[in-house]
Amino acid sequence: MPMSPSRFAFVQSIVLAGVACAQQASPWSMRVERNGSFTACYRGTPIVESNYCFWGPKWGWVEVQTSVAASADGQTPAQGAVPALDLAWAGAFKTQGSRLQLRFEIDAGRDLRGIIGGGLEFSLRRDSAAFGGATPEPELSSGQRGFTWSPRSGETVQVAFDPPLAEIYFEGEGKARVRCMFVGKAWRKGKRPLSITLTLPAGASLEPSLADRYGPGPDKTWFTDAMTHDSAPVDLSFLNKDDRPAGKHGGVRVEGDRLVYEDGTPARFWGGNLAAYALFVPPGDIPAAAKRIARLGYNLMRIHHHDSMNWVDPTVIDKSRSDSRKFDKDGLDRVDRWVKALKDEGVYVWLDVHVGRVFKRDDEVPGLAEVERANGESKGFCYVNDRLRELMAEFQDAYLGHVNPYTKVAYKAEPAVMGVLVTNENDVTHHFGHMMLPDKNNPHHAKLFREAAIDFAKTTGLSRDGVTRTWEPGPAKIFLNELEARFARFMVDRVHALGMRVPVASTNYWGDSWMCALPALTAGTVIDVHSYGEAEALSVDPRYAPNFLDQIGAAHVYGKPLTITEWNVAYPAIDRFTAPAYLAAIACLQGWDAPMIYNYSQIGFGHPDHADTWSTFYDPALQGAMPAAAVMYRRQHMQPAKKRYCLQLDEEQLYGRPLTPASTASLRTLLERSQVTIGLPDVKALAWDGVPEVADDVEIVRQLDKDFIGADATEVVADTGELRRDFRRGRQVIDTTRTQAVNGWVGGDTIATADASFEIVTPKAFVALTSLDDQPLSTSKRILVTAIGRAEAAENRTPFRSEPVLGKVTLATKYSSMALVPLLGTGARGRSKSLSGRQGKVTLTLAANLGTHWFSLEAR
Repeated sequence: MPMSPSRFAFVQSIVLAGVACAQQASPWSMRVERNGSFTACYRGTPIVESNYCFWGPKWGWVEVQTSVAASADGQTPAQGAVPALDLAWAGAFKTQGSRLQLRFEIDAGRDLRGIIGGGLEFSLRRDSAAFGGATPEPELSSGQRGFTWSPRSGETVQVAFDPPLAEIYFEGEGKARVRCMFVGKAWRKGKRPLSITLTLPAGASLEPSLADRYGPGPDKTWFTDAMTHDSAPVDLSFLNKDDRPAGKHGGVRVEGDRLVYEDGTPARFWGGNLAAYALFVPPGDIPAAAKRIARLGYNLMRIHHHDSMNWVDPTVIDKSRSDSRKFDKDGLDRVDRWVKALKDEGVYVWLDVHVGRVFKRDDEVPGLAEVERANGESKGFCYVNDRLRELMAEFQDAYLGHVNPYTKVAYKAEPAVMGVLVTNENDVTHHFGHMMLPDKNNPHHAKLFREAAIDFAKTTGLSRDGVTRTWEPGPAKIFLNELEARFARFMVDRVHALGMRVPVASTNYWGDSWMCALPALTAGTVIDVHSYGEAEALSVDPRYAPNFLDQIGAAHVYGKPLTITEWNVAYPAIDRFTAPAYLAAIACLQGWDAPMIYNYSQIGFGHPDHADTWSTFYDPALQGAMPAAAVMYRRQHMQPAKKRYCLQLDEEQLYGRPLTPASTASLRTLLERSQVTIGLPDVKALAWDGVPEVADDVEIVRQLDKDFIGADATEVVADTGELRRDFRRGRQVIDTTRTQAVNGWVGGDTIATADASFEIVTPKAFVALTSLDDQPLSTSKRILVTAIGRAEAAENRTPFRSEPVLGKVTLATKYSSMALVPLLGTGARGRSKSLSGRQGKVTLTLAANLGTHWFSLEAR
C-alpha cells in the first residue's frame, strides 16, 4: 500500500515529541514502560527502573502478565495479572508536572495465605556515569510508604505508595534495589485501590511511552511465519564458494592483532552457536541444517554445551559411568557429523573444550564433596585443585586428538577448526574467586587457595591479608590474575603441544567483570568476550551510559585479536532487529574478529512450538536482519577506523578501582568514532603482564573520563564518515558505497544517504540496501533489500507475527529499469515488479501486501 499522509504525520509527531522531550531544559524525564512499570531517566539514561515480581509459597516465582495501551485523554491505561495467585489489576498512568501516578484497583479472586507476595522492585543506578560516580544511599520512607533518593544535591527522586505497603526492604548489597511488596503474605479476597507516585525534580518531562511510539501490536496486516524454520529467504551460500570445504586454503592463525589464513590472507568470520540439544539431533537433520546456515550468510559455528551433563542428554561424555573420563559414542558422533556437514558448506567450527562437565566419584578428585555442592562443576576450583586441572587437560587432549571418522582428520589437525576455548565463563578474577573464601564452606579448596595466596604475598611483598580479599580492588585482583594465568598457560600450552596453531582463548571476559579481569586472559592467543544487550541500545547516550557494545570494546586489548563467542539482544527485546547491523558496523570499524550470536539454535531444528530466548534460527526479527549484517561484515562494506587510540591504564586505574565501561567515558565516546583498544600496565608483581609497545600511529589516552564526542553533540560520527548514531533520536545511519541503511527510530523522517533516500512510515525499523555483487549500490546489478520491524509471539507461542515495514526507498542507479523480486521465507521468489528509472533513480514502495521482509532488486 502507498504511504498514508495521515499515518506519516502521526509517526512524525511522535518522533518529534520524543526528540523534543530529550532536548528539554531539565535533564530529568520519566516514561511508562510496555510492562506496565515506569522509569526515571537523567540525561536520557535510565536511573530508576521498575519491574513487577511475585512469589507464591516458599519463594516459588510466579509469572506476571502486564500490558499497556496507547494513551488517550492524558492517561495511559495499564493492566496486569498473576494467574497463579488469582490476582488482577487495572488502572491508568497520569502525569501532573514532574509527577507520574499510577492508580489501579487490585482484585484478589480468593483468599491467599502462606505466600511471599509481590509488587514492584526498583533498580537504582547508583554508580551511573550520568552522575559522575557513586551517589548517596536511598532512604526508606516512614510508615512503609516508599523511598526517597537524592542522587544529586538538591534533587530528589521519590516513590510513594498509598495505602502503605505490606513490606518494603533493600534487596542485596549496596542499597541499589528496593523491593516494594503491595501484596503481602496474607491477602483477603476482594478489591483494593492502590496509588503509586513517582516524583522527580522540578521541570521533569514525560517521554512518550514505548507503546505510543511503536503503535498498535499485531493485526491482520502482520505476516505469519515470515521466516520458516527450515528454509531461508536469502541464499548467501555464494559467500563461502571460495572456501568450500572450510579449511581449503589452510587453517586460521593469529598474526599480531588479526586473524589470517595460512597464506596470510585476512580471515573474517560471521558466526553463531550450536548448543546443547541442537547438537544432538537425529543425524538426518544435520546436513540440511548446515546448508541453511550457509544460506543465511554464516561461515562459523561454535560447538557449545557439548558436555553440559547436568541438563543436556546425551553429551560427548558418557553419563552412565561413575567417572567423567570416557566419551559417549553417540554424543561424539553427532559432533563429528556436524563438523563434517558444516565443513562441506564452507562453515568453520569453534570448539569449546570445557563448559559444563560434571565430575564424579571415580574421577578421584580431592575435595569432591565441595565440587558436588557446586553442581559437580569445576568452575573456580580448577585453579587451585591440580587433580581437576589434570582431568580437564586429559579431556582436552583426547577431544582435540579425536579423529573424526567422517573427515578422517583429528580435530587438532583439522583446518576447518577456527578456534578453541579452554573453559567457558570460568574465571577467578571476578566471578569464582569468592568460592575459596573461609565463609563459603569449601575448606579443602580454601586451604589450597590460602597457601597459594600466602606464597604469592611472600614472593611479591604484597599484603597477606590484601591478596585474599577477593571481593575488593587491590592486591587480591593481582593475585587472582596470577592464579588464573598459571592455569591458562598450562592449558594453552597443552593445546600447542598437540600441534595446534589456531586461535586459543583461555576463558572469557563476561557478565559484570571488572576490567582487571583482562590481564589473565592474555595467556590465550586471543581475547574472547561475551556481551548481552537490552532494548533501546541505539538511544543510549555514550557520554553518560554504556550499552552492550561497550562491554565488547572493553575487552579489546592492544595487540590481541578479539573474538566474540556470545552476543545477543535476546527475545523478547522489542527492537532486537536493530542489533545485527549495529554490531556488524562497529565490528568493521573497530576490527573485531568473529562475532557469534548466542545461539543459532539450542533446541533443535524441527517446527518450534514456542519462542525461545536462546534460539534465533526462526525469529524473523533477529535472524531476519542477519543476512544483511553478514554481507556487510564479511565483505567489509564499512572501512576500518582511520584513527587509532589506546586507552593506556596504569596499575591504580586497573587494579585499584572497579573499572567497567560504566566508569570509562573515554572508551564509550571513542567506540563509535575511532578504533580504541585497552593498554594493560606492567605490574611489578606479575612477570608476564603488559602489552606490546604501542605503535607510533596510535594515540595514547590516559584519562578515563575524557569526552571525545562533545558536550553539545546529539550524535556520534565515525571518523570514516560512513556511520553515525543519533542517540537523541535513537537511530543509526550506515552510508557506505555498498551498504546504505537506516536503523532504529526512523519513521516520519526523510533520511538521505549517498545514493538513497528513505521515507519510512513504520516508527522503528531496520531498512537496508546491500550490494550482493561487490559493486557500489549505484552500479550494482543485484541488491538485497531488507525491511525488518517488530516480531511477536503471543504468550511465547509460535507462530511469530512480524510487522510489515511501510514506506518508500529511492535509489540513484545507472540502470533505467530494475525488477523488485519478493524473497519469501520458504526460499521461493515471488512475482517480480518492474521499476522504471526516472532521472537516474528508482523508487520502491514497501507495503504489507508484498508479504515479506526481503527483496532482490535486480537490474534488467
